[in-house]
Amino acid sequence: MSRKTHAAANLRRFFDLFARFLTLVGLSSLLVGGAGVSNAVAAYISERRSSIATLRSLGATSARIMVHFLTQVMLLAAGGVLLGLLLGAATSLLALPVLSGMLSLDLPPSVDPLSLLTAAAFGFLIAVAFALLPLRGAQRLKPASLFRSSRSDEVRLGWRDLLVWQTSVPLVLMLAALAGLAVLSTGAPWLVFWYAVGALVAFALLRVAAWLLQAALRRLPPLPDAKLRQAIRAIHRPGSAAPVVVLSLGLGLALLLMITLLDQSLRAQIDSAVAEDAPAFVLLDMPKDMLPAVQAFAAADPDIEELETIAMLRGSIESVNDTASGDLGPLPDDIADMFEGDTALSWANDVPQGSTVTEGEWWPADYDGPPLVSLSTELRDALGLAVGDTMRIAIAGRPIEVTIANFRDIDWREGTLSFRLLFSPGIIEAAPQTLMGSIAVADGTEPSVETRLGRAFPTLSFLPVGDALKQIEDILSNLANAVALVGSLAVISGVLVLAGAMTVGRKQREADAVVMKVLGATSRDVIFGFLVEYGLLGLLAAAMGAGLGIAAAWSILTFVMDIAFAPNALTIVLVILGAVVATIATGVLTTWSAMSVRPAKQLRQEAV
Repeated sequence: MSRKTHAAANLRRFFDLFARFLTLVGLSSLLVGGAGVSNAVAAYISERRSSIATLRSLGATSARIMVHFLTQVMLLAAGGVLLGLLLGAATSLLALPVLSGMLSLDLPPSVDPLSLLTAAAFGFLIAVAFALLPLRGAQRLKPASLFRSSRSDEVRLGWRDLLVWQTSVPLVLMLAALAGLAVLSTGAPWLVFWYAVGALVAFALLRVAAWLLQAALRRLPPLPDAKLRQAIRAIHRPGSAAPVVVLSLGLGLALLLMITLLDQSLRAQIDSAVAEDAPAFVLLDMPKDMLPAVQAFAAADPDIEELETIAMLRGSIESVNDTASGDLGPLPDDIADMFEGDTALSWANDVPQGSTVTEGEWWPADYDGPPLVSLSTELRDALGLAVGDTMRIAIAGRPIEVTIANFRDIDWREGTLSFRLLFSPGIIEAAPQTLMGSIAVADGTEPSVETRLGRAFPTLSFLPVGDALKQIEDILSNLANAVALVGSLAVISGVLVLAGAMTVGRKQREADAVVMKVLGATSRDVIFGFLVEYGLLGLLAAAMGAGLGIAAAWSILTFVMDIAFAPNALTIVLVILGAVVATIATGVLTTWSAMSVRPAKQLRQEAV
């Protein structure tokens, strides 16, 4: 049995896990939003290529180009931030009362000005930091670009371009400002640091994967089918959008899958804490001579489904392996309570229901030998114990030297009576002891059974715990619903970024489609080529994104949240298939408009 403070500690732990989950969702939303900004600005720069080249031919410097387009980005960011603040404030006013009921917390509808300012700062920093690289690409355009048909290779930066101070210094400053603001707002510097490290590793791996794909396709011998040959060349040709598509899709899929797996594992952890068969009443300090009468009462009452009793003693743990209890060092709060004065313990012939022996052997039911004890795995882990270690426990002032026989994993959800410390039968049976019991009743009969039990046994102490456990169960269930709600919003953000990634190079794809039609290709041939191209890109992005998402979820659950990783294979497969299908469908849809454009009209626009 646990104290009431232990139940409160468990609730605090789950709320702390929920807070960490919100932090991770917030960081992922920032990264997803940044990827969306980068894709949007890159697509905008690509469509303004002719205008930029014209400005350069009229004498505009690189600095002028940067100021010109950065001003536009900042104005658009200001409008987006203002709209986001209005929507966020309205959502807070509407959502806080709902969350208040779900989490059983006092959350009055309100708007926090500091939170709005923090959100605005994040918005502007994300806009500038992730727009910087596309804008630096715009500065590389030359007046001669007016006479070239390529639309993407000239604005893409190589790794050498990232090392020049005009790019690296502003980028590092912006990212450092983002990290600092994230640390101030979350209060979790190490979480922010390792999340940033993971994001950088994901960026690097996705770029390398795209480069390897292009390098491998370049070395393929020419395929006999012209349509397949054209689709393969479209991936590795100069100016191909493949690196950007793989990076954006892979990152979006990794974040989407990571949040989904975190959501599932956290909800599984919360669900596992909900009692499955909780009793309605707990009997305390019942004298042993009262047991026959209580058993008869339970057997005669049709509303009582089960009566369970177990011996309960009080004792103090004086030493562990000849080390005094006071010298054991710091222990977890719930374990330290057992070494502060008397603690509750019991004895048993057989393994209690709801317990599983994980190490050592259980003693025979008729055991009659030196005193043995069975400990919970929590005690083993906290004290670093092993089978065969010794303890000295004082019962009624008499020290008893005992040997650890086994360790048990206790499932407290089953609502059965058990203790972290159990003696073997023998001399412990002669020690002063009372009984603890539990009564399970039919649904809805708690008040009537409580009345009859009180009248039949006026001196019996018992607690009606059913209502309290039901309230805790409702809180945990509502917390799981809140986790699902927040996780769903993050998943929607990831889906939007997956769709936005396909806008990069849209104009180039439309031009390619028109040229292919001029050369005699049918609409079916054009669509088939894009199906092959984006099918390969989608498969690569899905494979990389799935691996990164699963690895990130496992790392966070193991090292940050300290809960079990509970992946769902069906979810992983559906997310991967969905990403591939979305990649192919979006790639085709972005070029569908070119199917209805007359080639002559498109070529005249190219010539202007």
